[in-house]
Amino acid sequence: MIKYAEPTITAGDMVWIERVLATKWLTQGPIVPKLEDMVREYVGAKYAVAFNSATSALFAAYTVTFEPGEKVWMTPVTFVATASAAVHASLEPVFTDMKEAENLAVVHMAGAWRGFEGKNVVEDAAHAFGSSGAFGRIGNCARSRVCVFSTHAIKNFTTGEGGIATTNSKAAATGMRLLRDHGRVKGRCMIPGWNFRMTDIQAALGVSQLGAGSFKRFEEAKERRHAIAAEYTRELASIVETPGPWSYDTFLHLYRVFTKKRDSLQRHLAKREIQTAIHYPLVYSQPAFRKSRRFNTELAEDEAKTCLSLPLHNNLTDEDVATVIKAVKEWKR
Repeated sequence: MIKYAEPTITAGDMVWIERVLATKWLTQGPIVPKLEDMVREYVGAKYAVAFNSATSALFAAYTVTFEPGEKVWMTPVTFVATASAAVHASLEPVFTDMKEAENLAVVHMAGAWRGFEGKNVVEDAAHAFGSSGAFGRIGNCARSRVCVFSTHAIKNFTTGEGGIATTNSKAAATGMRLLRDHGRVKGRCMIPGWNFRMTDIQAALGVSQLGAGSFKRFEEAKERRHAIAAEYTRELASIVETPGPWSYDTFLHLYRVFTKKRDSLQRHLAKREIQTAIHYPLVYSQPAFRKSRRFNTELAEDEAKTCLSLPLHNNLTDEDVATVIKAVKEWKR
């Protein structure tokens, strides 16, 4: 089976984790701040706050950006966490194709920057660590209040599970840290909070995945993804609609192709033991969100019906890539 995504774990990753285990300081130790500093430095933001998941980070980001009861506009082509975290922050998600709104949750799908304009903006950049946009590196928060990355197992770098929020607002960073650690300051509970902490074991894996501060390994992983994507595009552009080209430096998390015969292609590849995925079914097609408001979602409707993610990860060999290309070409015939 050629998987559509999987993590790349090295002996060096094991060494970093073993170091933490040896200290017996498994959580609330020095490695989480180290990872936060690395992320902050890489994207060019003033603050970074690590969480046990990107969903937790989104909840915290929404809480410090919007007022309870407000509407937040977002694309319905996203993972349900974008909307679920808003609901738990006492907000109302409104689904739309629009890229402009006073309160906006913008999703940088598959790692590619998505243009936006808004007064209060949270960037759901779960896929996009390592990518850039019109305002520089995604995560520098040049035009947003908070940006959230995922470090889930199959993201551009991983901590197993996890998320990291970046911001240039001291107040936002302070508020998110409060929510992350039971609402406590120096042991005193100031607000009702949660336990959203990332462990040092998780953070150690992330530090290693980023090259322990040099980012060399991370940049090499980006280059390999570029090479795989370029090969797919070169060979498949006449068969399916391929993504890109991109105006800005992009670390692709997914390689999504588009065809009205998406289901047929997915079945064909499955028979050849090539795993694919759909990113994503419309959020408002899910039972929990069927009564949600929507406005101008024609583009999203078409995207959700035609998208299919082909295998894209750093464990793919040239032979694997050739196998995927050959299988798609056979489907065309």
